[in-house]
Amino acid sequence: MFKVLNAHFSYYFTPMFRICLLIILIFTNAGVLYFEPLLSNDTNNVMLPEIEVIDTKPKSNSAMDFSPTTIIRKAQIEIVQPTQLSDILIYAPSVQISNYGGLGSQKTISIRGTGSMRTLVLLNGMPINSAQNSSLDLNTIPISMIDNIELMRGGASAIFGGNAIGGAVNIRADGTPTQLFNAGLSYGSFGEISANATGNYIGNGGINYISATADYINTRDNYPFTYNVFGKDSTFKRENADYSKLLLSVAGKGTIDNWNIWSRAIFSTTDRGVPGAILQGQVNVSKDRMKDNDYILIVNANRGGNTAVSAILKHSKTEYTEPSKTSDPISHFSLYDVAVNAKYGDNAFGLSYEILGSLGYATLNGDMLEPDVNSFVNRASAALGLRLEKNLELQQHNIKLTAGGRADAVNRPNDDVETAMSATIGGIYSYADIPIELRSNYSHNFRFPNFNEMYYRNYGTKDLLPEFSDNFNVGIDVSILNHIYMSIDAFYINTKDMITAIPTSPIAWSAKNLDRAVSRGVEMYISTNFTNYPNVILSYTRQQTLDKSTASITYNKQLPYTPNEIASYIISYSISEFEFGIKGNYTSFRYLQGDNDDNAVLPSYFTHDCFVSKQFKIADIDWKLRLGVQNIFDLQYEVISNYIMPCRAFQATISCEK
Repeated sequence: MFKVLNAHFSYYFTPMFRICLLIILIFTNAGVLYFEPLLSNDTNNVMLPEIEVIDTKPKSNSAMDFSPTTIIRKAQIEIVQPTQLSDILIYAPSVQISNYGGLGSQKTISIRGTGSMRTLVLLNGMPINSAQNSSLDLNTIPISMIDNIELMRGGASAIFGGNAIGGAVNIRADGTPTQLFNAGLSYGSFGEISANATGNYIGNGGINYISATADYINTRDNYPFTYNVFGKDSTFKRENADYSKLLLSVAGKGTIDNWNIWSRAIFSTTDRGVPGAILQGQVNVSKDRMKDNDYILIVNANRGGNTAVSAILKHSKTEYTEPSKTSDPISHFSLYDVAVNAKYGDNAFGLSYEILGSLGYATLNGDMLEPDVNSFVNRASAALGLRLEKNLELQQHNIKLTAGGRADAVNRPNDDVETAMSATIGGIYSYADIPIELRSNYSHNFRFPNFNEMYYRNYGTKDLLPEFSDNFNVGIDVSILNHIYMSIDAFYINTKDMITAIPTSPIAWSAKNLDRAVSRGVEMYISTNFTNYPNVILSYTRQQTLDKSTASITYNKQLPYTPNEIASYIISYSISEFEFGIKGNYTSFRYLQGDNDDNAVLPSYFTHDCFVSKQFKIADIDWKLRLGVQNIFDLQYEVISNYIMPCRAFQATISCEK
């Protein structure tokens, strides 16, 4: 791995890389100068206020310690005040959000250039990716019920199971509420209206709390954009992009017979238009629509900190309407997915160990499945794993080691059984009294093909092989008196039999296994936490994701839609009852085709947002008024080709809690 990074040093040392490296040096020196009086031999003792840093430990799973993990806490979410989950995830390193434009479009997450199907999303430790397409629409989880987010970069199949080739996002929604209620109302450009309310009963004894949440969002999403048609700029409005969503959720936490039990039920219904692309200089006025009903029930139970059992039941119904089709204009899909995980941990022979097991079953009914499966497919799965940890304290040297493995099995067509082995090994080194940690990790990961890849009409391929990857990561974490946190990581991901869409004719595509693909890069991350100074979060990623299939005509070419550089920043400052902030995201150019033709390129973009908020109190209720501007400089850009994103937009929010 080090030879690979050495050989490509000049590739990574770009102007944007130099800027980020300069920022790191500035922050390092500033931190030393700021704290130098406190570190001197002066006889005075200085007591610093206790401050919770965004990236402090512990994490919900100690296995995350060995891979770079960004913890997005409730306080940071409240600063950014995202409308959707994608609006906050994008500020972590190596994160790319697929976005077809506007509030109502589906949004998926990719980590380290691996694609959304290789990024596992979990809710309190239970996977919630769809068995149909291996992805998750990030609109499924409302911001109002999130306590914090753990974003782990690097392979995690031995810990969480399949799909975690690029990384895993664990959404925590089980924190005990501290308010009796909270509510918010927003109004924004292009007809955006959103409202949320949560009421809590805080009990004692056997019942810890009961919480009920309602979220509603509606938008016309009919924003204007300019497009060049035959050498002349013309202004259009986005059509058929309206979106409405209602979500209801009930959660509770309590104790029964020494078991701590948490549960949450979520129901959401969505109705959205599916806008057309811009093709050959004209806006494709699509009238397609999609309706979704989603149900999630999740239960976590643990006893004594050693034994834990989790279960999840998911059901989704999708109706897709294509009025332009003369036959079968309406198609339906119905997906059921149930899983149970069990975990037992203890100590023996100076080691901490963790044994885990998993059972799952999923079914899919759909009009667009291959005829020979009679519109119905199913899959049963089972897994068994073991992970070990050892802490070594050698005088002032601290070493933490882990090793683990997992075996997964699923049924295949004709009752064949496909198996996959995954493994992880890692180490952390630190020296007493020096706030620096060195990390290294290797993992072997997998992903089974999903229902769509195997059974979707005129696309699925039943004999697809599972994907396997070998992931390497080395990194360093630095913390300066709990006020400045920095991390730098280098990664290398070698994926074999990657499943991708291959054209079989000018109008048809098919799911096929590539021979090999490689993703490699470096990440930098900085966050600060001060009481009387502006706080900053910076992230930068330089990466390559190349087709390494030896027989491919696109050998050694960048995979489509994978940017070489991603960067983001958040700067916020609080004074008295006011809070000010500015944030931004940068994505470099992306190729649209595997041959990396210079005529098929999406340009880079750098967007900036700003906000100001004011806190006040009325009748013992805490209120906050917030005004925000997205895309300050009115930039027109595309994340997905031919789907132009909104230009400048405004939003006003008022919220309260008690």
